[in-house]
Amino acid sequence: QNKNTECAVRFKLISRNDNKALEICEGAAPYYVISYKFGFPTECVYERPRIECGDEEAAIGDSCLIIKGDGTYEKSDEACGQYTLHQLGSETEKNWIS
Repeated sequence: QNKNTECAVRFKLISRNDNKALEICEGAAPYYVISYKFGFPTECVYERPRIECGDEEAAIGDSCLIIKGDGTYEKSDEACGQYTLHQLGSETEKNWIS
């Protein structure tokens, strides 16, 4: 069973009619546009397929990943090997990645 989720987004762009609003919505995301509203801001509602993962997998973003090592932060080097964890250093950096 494939369940879908809806995602509403407001873009700080002006659209003067339905056609322009739809053009903005379709160009901004690879998902099906359920509805849109022209004006400022331009509003878009998308249908996004929900990822369904197995019991041993974790959904992260648009992928199902198998967690090979489960532990605390102190044990992350053992579980992740060559990868290092990055700590966010500023509010600007947090905003940039979100």
